[in-house]
Amino acid sequence: MTTIPGQRTPADRFGAGGPLVDALLSGPFHLALDLAIQHRELSLDGIRRRLAMHGVQVSQASLSYWRRGLRSPEGERSLATVHALEEVLGLPRGVLSRLLPHQRGTGWAPAVRLDTALGLPEFTDIDLDANGRLSVMSLHNTALVGPTRGEESVHVRCVVRGQAEGADRWVCFFASRDPAHWPVVTATSGCRPGLVRRHGSHGLIAVELEFGRRLTAGDLYVFEYELGYLGSAPTTGYHQHGLRTPARDLVLQVRFHRDAVPRRCYGYESSGEAAAHRVETTLPLGGSHSVHTVALDAHPGVHGIRWEWD
Repeated sequence: MTTIPGQRTPADRFGAGGPLVDALLSGPFHLALDLAIQHRELSLDGIRRRLAMHGVQVSQASLSYWRRGLRSPEGERSLATVHALEEVLGLPRGVLSRLLPHQRGTGWAPAVRLDTALGLPEFTDIDLDANGRLSVMSLHNTALVGPTRGEESVHVRCVVRGQAEGADRWVCFFASRDPAHWPVVTATSGCRPGLVRRHGSHGLIAVELEFGRRLTAGDLYVFEYELGYLGSAPTTGYHQHGLRTPARDLVLQVRFHRDAVPRRCYGYESSGEAAAHRVETTLPLGGSHSVHTVALDAHPGVHGIRWEWD
């Protein structure tokens, strides 16, 4: 992507790697919409009135339902409304509409490249829509925290089902807490790394994990991969995963080195409301210095574990 001097990309406006950009990359739709509304500091009535100025009529109740994930926009008329919403909220055209459930894997919506929309020039040849051709059945994440309180590795085991003919890869996104620490794929099983692209200024990596065969609709497939860092691991106080679609089960586990055991651990989940309203629960720390959270029929949104050292 060529950036025009003086022109601000969405990544500049929203902060690449921040919650809004993460939601625009991975969904779900209602979480991205909610965060975009918060960023613009607009009321739903204010949005409704601005949409009316664009010739689009939508009720405040419908906007509230969409924002909370109680309903999703459906049909061509609603698609036009979402495009108008993108303009009102200062988003690139197509970046919200591509997250609609009816668009994943169907080709119903106009194509939009997230690398261009979010100002990620290094991702121009990555198939950013590959994950939309799959649904997540089961996902297990295990993070290892070392003696210096750094996240040394993250192991992921994933079971997916083909939603469309020809699905043959999964795109993994991983962001370092510190751009000075490069995340890398260190091991795989049932897949192999294809294209790997990094966003130079933000420590973000995108990797195509190729299955080696094409799935038919309904096929189940299991693969695993592990992520680490070049150089020392960045210090962290949380581990989280963003679900774009529901998962039958989601397991997050963090294992701590015996010299870096936190005092308190909490599980949290945010499925579309403001981050300040997320659900948080206290988690027990096991004798093996590990903590975990399990979500059955996990909803789209952000699921994570955080901890306090002191």
